[in-house]
Amino acid sequence: MVTPEKTCQVPMRANKGCGRQLHDGRHCIFHSERADKDKILFQQELNKLAGQCRGHLLDLNGFIFPDGVTIDAIGPAKIHFYNSIFQGKFVFTHPKIDSDLIFGNAVFKQGAEFEHRIFKHYIFGGKVHFAGAEFLGEAWFRGAVFKADTFLNAKFKKQAVFSAATFEKEVNFSEAKFEKPAGFFEVKFTSESRCRFERTTFGASADFRSCRFEGETFFCDSFSQGKTNEKIDLSGSQISGSFKISEEKNPKTIIRREIDFRNVKFLDPRTVKFEKINLGKFRFSGTDVRLIEFVDVEWDRKKRRNRIRDEVAPDPLTQKFEYDLIAQVYRRLRANYEESRNYPEAGDFYIGEMEMRRRIEKSFFNKKALTLYRWLSNYGESWICPIVWSIVTIFAFTFGYLFAGLSPITLNLDESPRNFIRYAPDLSSWESLISTAPKISDLGRSFLHSCSVFLRFAIRTPRYVVVNEGGYILSVIESVLGPVLIALLFLALRRRFKR
Repeated sequence: MVTPEKTCQVPMRANKGCGRQLHDGRHCIFHSERADKDKILFQQELNKLAGQCRGHLLDLNGFIFPDGVTIDAIGPAKIHFYNSIFQGKFVFTHPKIDSDLIFGNAVFKQGAEFEHRIFKHYIFGGKVHFAGAEFLGEAWFRGAVFKADTFLNAKFKKQAVFSAATFEKEVNFSEAKFEKPAGFFEVKFTSESRCRFERTTFGASADFRSCRFEGETFFCDSFSQGKTNEKIDLSGSQISGSFKISEEKNPKTIIRREIDFRNVKFLDPRTVKFEKINLGKFRFSGTDVRLIEFVDVEWDRKKRRNRIRDEVAPDPLTQKFEYDLIAQVYRRLRANYEESRNYPEAGDFYIGEMEMRRRIEKSFFNKKALTLYRWLSNYGESWICPIVWSIVTIFAFTFGYLFAGLSPITLNLDESPRNFIRYAPDLSSWESLISTAPKISDLGRSFLHSCSVFLRFAIRTPRYVVVNEGGYILSVIESVLGPVLIALLFLALRRRFKR
């Protein structure tokens, strides 16, 4: 009979001691920390243990697996690898694994390679839990098929690759930490899956290009985590299920990295939602955003309007601005915000659309006309601009008429006009300049005349007339500017009150 003092006391399931014969004086062959322990004996004992647990639980809690060990996972119904340490690569002998695999808090010192070299990928028919697991080397799950899986609080110290994998049921990457690039290229999340990335930290780039999100997907407090500027790329993905991106913990925090959301296809856009997030670093070129929901979001704001990332920074690959695509995004955003009756921000996106049209325009005259339209009324969105320009115009022409000269209209043509107005400064000295300064009454009369010309369409009988060609040219110019600025003012007011 083996006494408890001469058996391995490492806690196993239900906190019971291991009870196996000691191998190194302290632990059994499975829990021994010695680097030179007998691998052949370890493999033989492991095969024997797996054969005894067919259809039952195979408890490998705290096992320290040397490099090159394989395991037959066909027999046991469930395999526990809690707190196990894998010193090298670990291989299953069969590509299809129906057992539930629990790797809670396991440590993979050389990483993990769940990519079958002959059958291309593993099929995990049961639940697979990597909650709290730590991958010190590269983690390869390329092409794997998961029924139900969790990587809750898992830590990936090196590159993690899930490319072309399929998640058929619930998958949870909440609070997982990716310190190096994370690859999810062409991953499929099926219609029955529930994918959660809550408070996930992407310490480097994250590649979600061409993914298919068919089930419920939730990114929460994940894009603002980490201190890197490397982007998260979801371009070319297809979203057909419920999809939400939000920042609940730090609402509207400025995201340092770029989020590539270009050319994303929505099969049911009304189930897509962006909430409490700053979208200043999101790229949306080629993505139809007309029907998706924006709730309490912020955009990059400069020059008193919202802007999208595509306008702020050129394409990372071509280093060029695709103004036609940017205009399309602004047009779709405007339609989205008008549909939700958020008219002030819809106006911002209309200005963005017109700005892109101005930059695309090749005709010299059309480009200058759009530039003038922008300066005078901010493309018809500002009622303040026409008022300011009207005031500037009236006062500028007031002094213009003062220099050109004005004469009151008299009934008797033979009578010399009285109260003739003309300012001729004497620049010979400061005293003479001051002494020849215009009278306040002359400024007032010139101002009234400027107002009557500016409002020529309303005031038909002016009290003064110009006395030379210069004054006549000023009258023609002001009589044209007046109706234009008044029309732009009423256009802006009409848009605001109509909304």
